[in-house]
Amino acid sequence: MKRESKMLLVIVFLLGCFASHVARTNFDLPPAYAQTTPPSTSAQRWEYTCEAFTDVAPIVPWLNQNGAQGWELTTLDATSAAYICLKRPL
Repeated sequence: MKRESKMLLVIVFLLGCFASHVARTNFDLPPAYAQTTPPSTSAQRWEYTCEAFTDVAPIVPWLNQNGAQGWELTTLDATSAAYICLKRPL
């Protein structure tokens, strides 16, 4: 390599180091939590129920009845029969 290319590479490297140092000291970001619950909050816990239907007629009344009890629809799989799963907070 030519001397100018080596010097340019060193300057770019040093500028990158300086920029990362400035970014770390000027931006106070909260820690990231991967697949864990932050220590200050507790995770929401859920209760689940699933039902299989072969006829579509009772589905809407069943959903309305469970919805009035706080259940919410999470899954609907209608491949061969209608499989419906609901959840509600504990």
